[in-house]
Amino acid sequence: MHLGRLTPDQQECFQRGLAYGDGLFETMRVADGRVPLIAEHEVRLNKGMTALQLQVDMPRLLDQLEQQAVALGDGLLKLVLVRRSSGRGYAPATRDACYFLEAHSLPPSKDQGQGIRTGIARLRLSRQPRLAGIKHLNRLEQVLAARETTERGLDELWLCDDRGRLVEGVQSNLFILGKSGWQTPVLDQAGVAGVVRAWVLRQMEALSLPCTVCAFPAVHLDTIQAAFMTSSGQGIMGVSHIDDQVLDPHHEVIWALKQAWKRMLESGSRQPG
Repeated sequence: MHLGRLTPDQQECFQRGLAYGDGLFETMRVADGRVPLIAEHEVRLNKGMTALQLQVDMPRLLDQLEQQAVALGDGLLKLVLVRRSSGRGYAPATRDACYFLEAHSLPPSKDQGQGIRTGIARLRLSRQPRLAGIKHLNRLEQVLAARETTERGLDELWLCDDRGRLVEGVQSNLFILGKSGWQTPVLDQAGVAGVVRAWVLRQMEALSLPCTVCAFPAVHLDTIQAAFMTSSGQGIMGVSHIDDQVLDPHHEVIWALKQAWKRMLESGSRQPG
């Protein structure tokens, strides 16, 4: 649902958003009328605005987010922020952006306690370091990958770049337990730096579980002992299969992180114990 009708200014914003993808978005988990990871979303949004040279009244935006989170109670809030239109052509004439919010109920859990079935995508992600990490509106690669996921009857796909290095899921980030311990793909060339990914990295540090951020070639899949994927809408998802390879979705670290995630949502705390 849309929270209110779009103003003429917002309709102008749609022009650059639809034509060029000139903007950003955030999908935020709301629990008990709060966005527990609001600080992390703000950090990523600011990074995205710096990369695209956008500006917005952040205190006003955060105030509106807080109000809508209270009204929603539990679910997902999606923020879409787009550069204001100023005529035709690619070249932006302003840094000013407008935005709107959408409220959604929580999607069905993919994990269901049994883990998720995944596979290596045939599609390869392009590399663009100036856009890596931020959540911009250009998502055609994810549209194609999501269709491939459905066609193959899987819950998620693992996406690689054109060099065959693992990057992320279609709509999630990836953590792998290999021979040298826990790892998560580096996102300096492609991919979205998820807020739950950042939260997991802090949790693992607090639990004295080193997790290396590094390049991980897909050819090393046979060394994987366990894996999980993360997103705001799904939380922590244990992986049961990578194509025909069977993994344990109930690994003790995965279970501990799921419990920590649950406690965070129940308490609203940004730093669960």
